[in-house]
Amino acid sequence: MHGTAVELEVVARSHADAPACQDAGSIVVDAHGARALVWPEGGLLEHIPQCFDLRTAAFVDREVLRLCPDGKHGICKIDDRLTTVDLDSGETVADIDGPRWPSNAPQPADWPFATQVRVDCPLDARPSPSCVINDLARGSSRQVNVRSYLSAATPGGRMLLVDDERRVRLFDLAGGEELARSEKMTQAPRQLRLLGGGSHALVVGARGDAWIWALEPLRLEAKRTALCEIRGPLDAGVRVLDDGWTLLSPTETPTLFDAKADTLRSWDAKGPKDRIWGAQPLPGTGLLATLMGRGLMGPRMLEIWDVAAGVLLGAQEVSSERVHALGCGPGGRIVYVQASHWDDEPGAWVPTLTVLALRPAPGQPLPTQPESMANASTAAVRVKPAPKKAAPKKAAPKKAAPKKAAPKKAAPKKAAPKKPASKTSAASKKPHPKKGTTHRGSRGR
Repeated sequence: MHGTAVELEVVARSHADAPACQDAGSIVVDAHGARALVWPEGGLLEHIPQCFDLRTAAFVDREVLRLCPDGKHGICKIDDRLTTVDLDSGETVADIDGPRWPSNAPQPADWPFATQVRVDCPLDARPSPSCVINDLARGSSRQVNVRSYLSAATPGGRMLLVDDERRVRLFDLAGGEELARSEKMTQAPRQLRLLGGGSHALVVGARGDAWIWALEPLRLEAKRTALCEIRGPLDAGVRVLDDGWTLLSPTETPTLFDAKADTLRSWDAKGPKDRIWGAQPLPGTGLLATLMGRGLMGPRMLEIWDVAAGVLLGAQEVSSERVHALGCGPGGRIVYVQASHWDDEPGAWVPTLTVLALRPAPGQPLPTQPESMANASTAAVRVKPAPKKAAPKKAAPKKAAPKKAAPKKAAPKKAAPKKPASKTSAASKKPHPKKGTTHRGSRGR
């Protein structure tokens, strides 16, 4: 890594023992940093991720669909059923009820519970008719008959739902009973994110109004309106940074939303010809790892950012080959996947997973903050409308043209010769019947 205040060290790298698969779309690392799931790109229902042990970067020959937060158990697909498996020993714990499509498997919460998670809701989406709570240790399930648009599991064995009446409701995962409910919100809910390490919930409405709810006890703590500038929620790929209150939208124009200060600003880490391929917060460090393509034909760079200070701490060229996905775990672990070589099957490749460890470089000063590229572009946009608005104002005096219509109307009205012409014609018409009567009378005489 060149010109940096941090260092990256390769901890492990996988061998070509994984089967060929489609392009990687995302990487999910468990809370203990023990394993990672590499999901294919596209998000189809039948997609099954590949599991790797991050301690050795070895491929786990199981169809693991979910990783539990305890770092030990997982939900696996065995034949046509979902099963809780102890990944360390390989023993089966229990068969669980749930959907048979792999991507719809329940999301593990505090052990031993799991439930459905839906944190983004499109405008045309319908509410879910119910929510199922699974007990992964016993294999039993419990159904909560509440129509909801958004749902998530919170720390402390709770489940949060935003129902079809725009209310936030809390349920107990162990018993399934309702603990609290809020008053109605004024907009249809479209996005849900947990803030403050799970102590608060952010619900964003369809037009950009946002509500911050404290969960212990359930109460409305603040209302935010900064997202009204973009008229709706952030994109579905928004990340909650390590501070727990800042949201990053790594799109073509990266945007930062500070939920505490209610501010929305652009992130000037990306140039006009650059592209962000991945962005993940590093848990416990306050930093952000980004997979950045610098320039149209440049290599992909792994960059470490201090987003709060706007400072680039380090950048390293990842590989000249195609890098597909990026993930981060605790302890400064960074995981990325690239194509080691192409398989005979078109569109399939054998992945190579690399595990890096982030360490600070002692005695290295932080680089200066990069110059803003967005301010210059916005200033240019503000200057352009000025002459365009001045042009129609100068054209306003052209309204004097209708004054020429006045003499045109006066000319035909003052036609003097028409009056004598009408008198002569009237005179000629009057004696005509007289001539007829006198002529007839003379003949009669």
